[in-house]
Amino acid sequence: MEWEKVAPLPLDPATTTVSAELAPALGGAIHMDKIKAIDLERLPDGFRLQRIVFRAASKVLPELSRQFSGENTYLAAQLAQIVETFLNSRFVQIPSLFHQDPLRRRILIALNIDTVVQHVRQFISG
Repeated sequence: MEWEKVAPLPLDPATTTVSAELAPALGGAIHMDKIKAIDLERLPDGFRLQRIVFRAASKVLPELSRQFSGENTYLAAQLAQIVETFLNSRFVQIPSLFHQDPLRRRILIALNIDTVVQHVRQFISG
């Protein structure tokens, strides 16, 4: 990782979908009277930092493994370390004080995982 070249990554909660509603659909018709809300904050285990780090590392692993001559497990460990360092750094910038709470921060990062992966990938040299 070329840390000296890494640019900040702003994650704006205002542009991130943080809630969802589900309704059953039968024959293409949605039953609006049976909508169920999903409260993401009730799923903290799904947003543990280690799980987010692993998911991000596994998304970039296939692309980088083609360029890597060593063992994939070693590469996966390196990627996980890079992602974790990045996520805990000053590079991830979240403007909302509300989302500075550790759980909300992790949820926001998880919902933007593809953006995080693309950002980190551009600074990894092979």
